[in-house]
Amino acid sequence: MSPGYPIRLGSIGWSHDAWEGGFYPKGLPSLDRLSFYARSFSTVEVQSTRQGGVPARVFRSWAARVPLGFLFSLRVPDVLAEEILLGRPEALTGFLEGLSDLRSRLGPLHLLVTGPVRPARLPDRLAGFLGILRRLSGGGLRAAIEFRDSRWIDGEVLASMRRHRAALVLPDRPGYPDPDRQFANPSWVTGDFTYIRLCGDPKALRVFEPSGGRLVLDQSWRMSMWADGILERAERGPVFVFAGNGYAGFAPGTLEGIGRMLGPAEPRRRSGGGVGG
Repeated sequence: MSPGYPIRLGSIGWSHDAWEGGFYPKGLPSLDRLSFYARSFSTVEVQSTRQGGVPARVFRSWAARVPLGFLFSLRVPDVLAEEILLGRPEALTGFLEGLSDLRSRLGPLHLLVTGPVRPARLPDRLAGFLGILRRLSGGGLRAAIEFRDSRWIDGEVLASMRRHRAALVLPDRPGYPDPDRQFANPSWVTGDFTYIRLCGDPKALRVFEPSGGRLVLDQSWRMSMWADGILERAERGPVFVFAGNGYAGFAPGTLEGIGRMLGPAEPRRRSGGGVGG
């Protein structure tokens, strides 16, 4: 039985030179990579926005290169994340206004909490960010919040996120429980959607040569746990799954493997070739 809500698979970034020949055809112009990528995947997580300063014309260009229904999940700039944690969420205003050309193609905003902030202040600071996000977007934008240190995730933080229906990011990386334990924790369900990041352990890949267009680390046993949880979560709401090259050496290959495990439940695009199942 197919799940009731969509499962979106995408990579962390799309313009990776190492994908040429393994995912992108050799010689494909870099400006054509996004449109080619969007034939196989329905979403992408953009980490380049973490530096800020992305002009509106770039967002317009992105929007013109993808089909309707494709969603971009943007990283909140680091400088704004710091302002949020210092209790100045209004600093987000200019960033959100600059996203108007992407609005119909915007997925959740990704906020990475790295500090500095006293743990006791964290629930209020997150509430300030989520409140202004709801007000400025008219409730149309969602947030996915990731904590660099899982020890910062406590009952008050989760309650603050739950009040604003923000999703707690479920990552696969050092310092976090295995996938089955993350899914089994009911308190970690805070939003009406699920946001998963397959990041991996960079140290585990250092023993391998650069992968180019192939997987170099077998993560199939972990991916099967993620697939089981993804299907269960998709009965409750939409699911976003993003994979990085650091997970197994080649993000499109990871997504292809997850797609096979999900079977027909994952609505992958097939036109134009590429990896996606």
